[in-house]
Amino acid sequence: MNNQVILYIARIFAIFVSLPVHEFAHGYSANLLGDKTAKSEGRLSLNPLRHLDLIGTAAILFCGFGWAKPVPVNANNFSKPKRDMALVALAGPVSNLILALIGICLLKINLILLPVLTSGAYLPSHEFITVFTYFSIININLAVFNLIPIPPLDGSRLVTYFIPQPYYNLLMRYEIFGAVLVMALLFLGVLDWPMKIAGEGFLSFLDFITQPIDMLGGLAH
Repeated sequence: MNNQVILYIARIFAIFVSLPVHEFAHGYSANLLGDKTAKSEGRLSLNPLRHLDLIGTAAILFCGFGWAKPVPVNANNFSKPKRDMALVALAGPVSNLILALIGICLLKINLILLPVLTSGAYLPSHEFITVFTYFSIININLAVFNLIPIPPLDGSRLVTYFIPQPYYNLLMRYEIFGAVLVMALLFLGVLDWPMKIAGEGFLSFLDFITQPIDMLGGLAH
């Protein structure tokens, strides 16, 4: 199968798995911290149709990263609004890194353990390897993109936890302009290098923590 076709299959897979999981993580963490808004509006769900955004979905298809419709969160329902908003924001990128970790584990198991268990009779599928490679990279890209510290992205919620309340309120008031700024920076390529460095860092970390699988494969050989 053509690699470009496999790439789009992986991106479609990410759209229907990664984006819903990302938004569910936001809603679920908010629910745990006392805000039931997402649950009451039917967004505490893994159903992709409840979360997909047309432009964000197209961005994943053609760029490899994007966004879904933000899960509604009412900070007034939190006992510590700034802290809890930061935790809710962090839940989304963390969910993508967990999915990337799962993808990397599946790759390593497919490449190392399964051929050993079947005495060499099993040949890893090129398509399977390629899909989960792309899947892992796309999830890392989603995590990195959402950690950009510009509103309305999740990273801004983490940064604003550390700034004084008056500046926090001011920043949130002009949040809509942040979305325009992010799009402009992406279009101009300003974020390409920082996102590449951050993505490679996360990939190296996930590869490092899955080294036990490599070790088991080496022992089996």
